[in-house]
Amino acid sequence: MHELSLGLDRDAVAQARKFTVAALGDAPASVAGDAELVVAELVTNAVLHGRPPITVRVVQHAQGSRVEVVDFGPRPPVRIRDAGQAMTGRGLALVAALSSEWGVEQVEGGGKVIWAEIPANGVASPHGDPTAFDLAGVLREWQDGPQSA
Repeated sequence: MHELSLGLDRDAVAQARKFTVAALGDAPASVAGDAELVVAELVTNAVLHGRPPITVRVVQHAQGSRVEVVDFGPRPPVRIRDAGQAMTGRGLALVAALSSEWGVEQVEGGGKVIWAEIPANGVASPHGDPTAFDLAGVLREWQDGPQSA
């Protein structure tokens, strides 16, 4: 297992992304890329909504990789079903789309671990109805940004 400790530094997400790619140096590029995106989303949430210290863990295994982000904020993450035109709120939907499964565990003494399994074959199975998530639509909206009235 590879582990990185972070604070609330403005480059925490960039550090976590570089760390993840390096930790998965032997993994297929698609696994490392998906893991990098998932870690970026989870660390962003930890920086915005959690409490330090923030820890990133990466484990490579035959089925792909597991990434974990630990923070000591008391609130669990909330997956927004329809973020509409909001500039935020799509991160956990992206995590679900790129992982075979993901979840949250409470840490004794407070805090949480948010984890995701990134499949080696690149075929994710989001929670619930696999047709319920439109990754292309999310990315299209993210790139377009809010519509001006």
